[in-house]
Amino acid sequence: MVMLQRWHEISFFHWSCDPAILKPRIPEGITLDTFDGKAWISLTPFLLCGLRPPLVPRLLGLDFPEMNLRTYVVGAEGPGIWCFSLDAARRIAVALPGQAMACEVQHAPWDLAQVRILQFEENVRRAMGVEFPSKDFVAHFSTGVDAKIGRRTRCIM
Repeated sequence: MVMLQRWHEISFFHWSCDPAILKPRIPEGITLDTFDGKAWISLTPFLLCGLRPPLVPRLLGLDFPEMNLRTYVVGAEGPGIWCFSLDAARRIAVALPGQAMACEVQHAPWDLAQVRILQFEENVRRAMGVEFPSKDFVAHFSTGVDAKIGRRTRCIM
């Protein structure tokens, strides 16, 4: 493993759409992962905690907010995510991943809770050119999971 981190206090805001809306935004060689014939886009804000190499104690790791706008895809190596946007309060978080890179990621299953939204506004989808009307809007929350990030390999996902 190259890095350890915790994805803490993470929310998932999901919108469904016709896959034809997102297909032009996905590179050749990967396909949209659909559910009941629908593609999904997700906005995921969270606090990244303890970003560090494996032998460094968690207390010495970096903590900062992060958010990504993504869809779910399938490539030659299996299922994954395609990020339209990766925003973080630390340059290292956005300089390392890159959309044309893949990393092995290991974490425990999510303990998700459904949430009730009283008021919600966002402009990330519009800014990234993937805003669309959707009848399906689903929101979840998790206290988080610890994650192990492996070496990056050059690929299309």
